[in-house]
Amino acid sequence: MPPGYPPAPDYPQQGGYGQPGAPFEQPPKKKSKVLPIVLISLALLLVLCVGGGTAIFLAAKNSDDDSATATSTTAPATDSTATPDATTTTEPAEDSTSNITVVEPKTLGGRPKLTDPQFAGAADELEQGLKEVPDATETVGALYGDVSKQDIVIVAAAAAKVDDPEKELDNTFLGAGIGGLKLTGITSASPGSLGGAAKCGKGAAGGADLIMCGWADKGSIGWVIWYFKSMSSAKAEFPKLRAQVEKKS
Repeated sequence: MPPGYPPAPDYPQQGGYGQPGAPFEQPPKKKSKVLPIVLISLALLLVLCVGGGTAIFLAAKNSDDDSATATSTTAPATDSTATPDATTTTEPAEDSTSNITVVEPKTLGGRPKLTDPQFAGAADELEQGLKEVPDATETVGALYGDVSKQDIVIVAAAAAKVDDPEKELDNTFLGAGIGGLKLTGITSASPGSLGGAAKCGKGAAGGADLIMCGWADKGSIGWVIWYFKSMSSAKAEFPKLRAQVEKKS
C-alpha cells in the first residue's frame, strides 16, 4: 500500500456457499382398502363360476317353476330369523375411543355356515383378500345359507383403523367395478346403531343377481353380499347382520 494512505479496514472473509439441503421426503402414501375389495370381487366371481357356483346356478335354473315360491318363503324366513333386533339396539353408538373387532358368527341371520368343499376355494380367496387390508387386526370371511333354497350370503370384514369412513366406502364400491363386479343403483343404507357410513348396490355374477352392502367406521370395514335377494329386503336385514359381525367394547 502506498505511504500516506490509511490502512484499509479488515473485512470478514466471505464464507463459501453451503451445499443445498436434501430434498424433503414425501410421507408414504396410505394404502387404500380398494385392493381387498378387488380381490373379494374376484372371489365372488369365483363362487359362481367355479365349484360351488355351478351348484348355485343349477339350483336357480332347475327351480324356475318354484322360484316365486322359493323367493316368497325365503324372504319372510330371513325377517323372522334375523332376530338380533335386541342385540342391534343394545350395541353402543359409534365412538372413536371404542375397541372395535370383528367376529365370525356360527350362523348369520339364522343361516348355517357353508362348509362344503365346493365353497372352500371362495372362502380361501376371501381370507387372502382380507389379509391385504392395511393394519387389520382381525378379519372375517365366510359363506352362509342353503344352496337348495337359493339363500346364499357372503360376509367379509376387517377390524382396522379407517381415517375417512365415507371416502373408503366410496373407494370400495369403485374397486368392486375394477375387480369385475359391476354394481348399479348404489344408494345410501342405514348403518344401524353401530354408526359409520353404509351403502348398497346391485349386480350380477355368474348369471346370478346379487346385492352388496358395505359399511365403514373408524375401526372397521366390511361387506355383506346376498344372492337371489331384493334390494329392499337386503337393506332391511343389513344392520342386523352387521351387528353379528362387528363388535364394540
